[in-house]
Amino acid sequence: MNVMAFVNLNEWNSLKDHPATELPLARRVLDVARSLNADVHFSHRVHDTALITGGSDDRELVHLREQVQSIEQKWLDSLVDSAGDLAVTAKTSFASVNADALVDEIKEYHPDLVFKIARDHNFVLGLFSNLDWELIRQSPAPIWFVKQEMRDIKRVVAAVDFVDEEDGTKGSTKNSLDHEILGKATEICKAMNAQLTVVHAYPAAEPQVPAMGFTGTGAGLGWSPETTRLLLASQQKQDQATKKLHEKAIRKLCDGFNLKQEDIVLIKGHPNDVITAVCQEQDAGLIVMGATNVGRWERMVSPVHAEPALADADADVLFIPETRA
Repeated sequence: MNVMAFVNLNEWNSLKDHPATELPLARRVLDVARSLNADVHFSHRVHDTALITGGSDDRELVHLREQVQSIEQKWLDSLVDSAGDLAVTAKTSFASVNADALVDEIKEYHPDLVFKIARDHNFVLGLFSNLDWELIRQSPAPIWFVKQEMRDIKRVVAAVDFVDEEDGTKGSTKNSLDHEILGKATEICKAMNAQLTVVHAYPAAEPQVPAMGFTGTGAGLGWSPETTRLLLASQQKQDQATKKLHEKAIRKLCDGFNLKQEDIVLIKGHPNDVITAVCQEQDAGLIVMGATNVGRWERMVSPVHAEPALADADADVLFIPETRA
């Protein structure tokens, strides 16, 4: 198994006088690699326009580039030295850090798992520039975002979606992605001696009536307390039917991974709220969830759960990509 990690030493200049293993990303990568018995490759891109675009005939620039690369590489080499019996390589290069460039490097290296430090997230600003989101939607490999304040991984939360296999969607991309999510989550739990919780949020029935006791004539209709009671009872019945349908599908999904009923959390609500709430309640160190290739403008009107998980949960987040065309 091979893993790679994108290291940005510029964000941790204060650590340059300390062991490289104090870098949060490095600590997480080496811990996981030891558990998975994986080879590791650290990639550090020095993004300096002058150093990247300067010509090779400029001796002063070439000398400066060599000096910078030597300093950065020496620090990275300390990661190799601290890895013990792990097979670790590290490389410093002068290159862009945009999403396309990083995805090209991922494709070139063919890792089974990619690591990157998580940045602070702002949905509105992120519509125009958000490297993490671009990597989530474009990376061909699972990508693990490490939080600055790392938690021990004693509990993993796997967030799965709902697929009704009786309505013709069996074998769909979504169904396949849920299996990938649980497969990776169980693999990590086994390797790191962690417990797994599968979480799924199901939607509430659409409200049919105003609040109990409303007797006005909104939209030309008058609602007596008895009518309101009956319609609320109907809504509760729909909620129960929805829960039962989702329970059946999620139970069937989890049966293939030998998961017990107590390992499954099914809650009515929006996934953005449910996932982070369960993560906090169970003190999870990692969330495993799916990643879909959603375009920028579709992202404005579609339910997107990646950024709320990255922004609101204290845990690391591992995104499993859907099948790429």
